[in-house]
Amino acid sequence: MPIVFADIHCHPSMKPFGLSFQSNNHTAQSNQPNMPTSTWYKNKPGIGDKVANELGGLTLFTQSDYQTLQKGNMRFVVSSIYPVEKGFVASHGLLGEKLIEKVMGIGANRINYIQKHNNYYADAKNEYDFLMQLNDVAINIDGQAFMYRTLTSGKDIEKLQSMYSNSNVIINVISIEGGHALNCGLPGIKANTDDVLANVEKIRKWTHRPFFITLAHHFYNELCGHARSLHLPLQKQLKINQNQYLDTGINPLGFDVINAMLQNRDGCRILVDIKHMSRQSRLQYFEIAKTKQVPIIASHAGVTGLHNPQGHETIKGASKKFMTDDINFYDDEIIAIAASDGLIGIQLDERRMASNDALFEANTTDLTYRWEKWAELLWRQFFHIAQVLDNESMYAWDCICIGSDFDGLINPIGPYWTAAETEELYKQLLKHASQTVPGYRWQFAANNASPKLIADKIMSTNAIGFVAKHYTTAINPAI
Repeated sequence: MPIVFADIHCHPSMKPFGLSFQSNNHTAQSNQPNMPTSTWYKNKPGIGDKVANELGGLTLFTQSDYQTLQKGNMRFVVSSIYPVEKGFVASHGLLGEKLIEKVMGIGANRINYIQKHNNYYADAKNEYDFLMQLNDVAINIDGQAFMYRTLTSGKDIEKLQSMYSNSNVIINVISIEGGHALNCGLPGIKANTDDVLANVEKIRKWTHRPFFITLAHHFYNELCGHARSLHLPLQKQLKINQNQYLDTGINPLGFDVINAMLQNRDGCRILVDIKHMSRQSRLQYFEIAKTKQVPIIASHAGVTGLHNPQGHETIKGASKKFMTDDINFYDDEIIAIAASDGLIGIQLDERRMASNDALFEANTTDLTYRWEKWAELLWRQFFHIAQVLDNESMYAWDCICIGSDFDGLINPIGPYWTAAETEELYKQLLKHASQTVPGYRWQFAANNASPKLIADKIMSTNAIGFVAKHYTTAINPAI
């Protein structure tokens, strides 16, 4: 079969759904690909957009709209639903709201709606319905018909096969970013346990049930502690405060939600994504996952290069290459994820990927080698994971993939602005694998694998295979 690329975490619907609030019918997605309220709307980055992103972190272009995904042959994606947290849009005055509007790209009316509503579940369901309006709908672009097809389970082989047999089809899987989508973590309103658990069951019965839910996000949600995700200067600039219950563990409600999600009732469990959870919460969840024998997923992650927070390095000098904040993962966590038959998606965000020194080196590289140098920063993430697992005599190449977080709040890596550059990223990763893997002294012989096999696993087959294996049967009717 021809290779198609896969992304375990991106946000095709967040911007168009947000911009749909500019009209009276904010749940209507346009079927015209030239309209900003369509998930097929492509807004390529111009020179000014790139400067704004480099200097101010503003992503004024689209990165994972389905048209751009198609152009980059990114035809298997996990599309994340994100009900924007109120902590981002608490009233900061007109100037602050305008800045938030620019940073998030979702429009002033959407921000006003978020400030006023009191139901995160309803907001998440509205975005899901918005996305599903064009599911399996042919969209005409330059005389060709394109579509996305959303899986109801990993056993939906016919739809999976269509991805290979028809190059105009994108396979879609649903996830949710943030357990607050269960309607908890509302400022000043204590969550109702019965309502939260009832919302787990409602989500379980969606026609296209989410494959996983990222339990934590940027703010306290009454489920578990979160890791700091926003740099302090940005928090100060946007008047945002993440400190409430930062770095704490899982709460009683969180344990109840985890147990409800992992109930394999009718073969319909929902996996827990550990990205954004605090270190303490993650360690607690590892014990639950081990007991219940479920795979652990970190959908859009980075590595610290440290074995644990105490600063020990498994690989000498590794921590000098990477961003060591504890939102990224330690080597002992990498081992736990791999041992669970889990998956680590590496995020294409320069702020998560590398140390300041490594970023400076990449930014000052001769333009001739710019594509290669920025891809090397990504390759270092994958190679570090492989080295850590090899030291444990574990197979290294089955638990890693791309989790770009495109159209989330990211600074893309170097010239890889959008999903359109995926083909080039694949070529550069293949080059780095070819230069690195054959000459390394592997302890576990199977890790000395073919560079092409490794690149294919990272960019395609690991994510697709993980979904096919672990996204269990869906049920109807939808609620």
